Amino acid sequence: MRAAASAILLSALVLAACKPAGKSDAPAKSGDAAPAAPASAPAAPGPVNANQLPHRRPGLWEISMSEAGQSQPPHVTQMCLDAASEAKASIWGNEMSRDMCQKYEITRQLDGSYRFSSICNLGSGGVTRSEGTATGDLTSNYTVRVKSSTSGAELEFMNRDADFTVNSRRLGACAAGQKGGDVIMNGRVVANLNSMPGPAATGR
Repeated sequence: MRAAASAILLSALVLAACKPAGKSDAPAKSGDAAPAAPASAPAAPGPVNANQLPHRRPGLWEISMSEAGQSQPPHVTQMCLDAASEAKASIWGNEMSRDMCQKYEITRQLDGSYRFSSICNLGSGGVTRSEGTATGDLTSNYTVRVKSSTSGAELEFMNRDADFTVNSRRLGACAAGQKGGDVIMNGRVVANLNSMPGPAATGR
């Protein structure tokens, strides 16, 4: 997914195995991270601003990403989410990614889902036009579907149309030894979002 789409989709895009796949969201337990502060109020249907958007609860998240027309199985990662990593790689992107966009709109639909669209100039990465939807409760599970088209990139392979689906759900508390921002693949921490440049948590 090309950059703005990536940012909206999540995990600024670094993005199985601390808890078994297929297990539903576990109840809170001792040591479980406290839920993230809710948005100021549920957004009414229509255009919304950042303060009206839901945020994922802290804890261990499983993220499965697939691309239409590709034969490979979905790419699955896990992330130990805290407030800082949510600020860097939320479902909705961050101020840094939005600053690159001439258009960046999110609209809440009557059924509670969100529709988004953007046009972002990524310099040598070309111009990306994206549109899609986000469904689910968006605090413990969500599905994002996005179509994007990139043109004008210096690397020719980046100039293409793409159709991605991301399914993500909270598995429960992060495992012992995991830190907020850890990205886990095949049971091994491969990166930490909080050590990367980007916005800090704002205490929402």
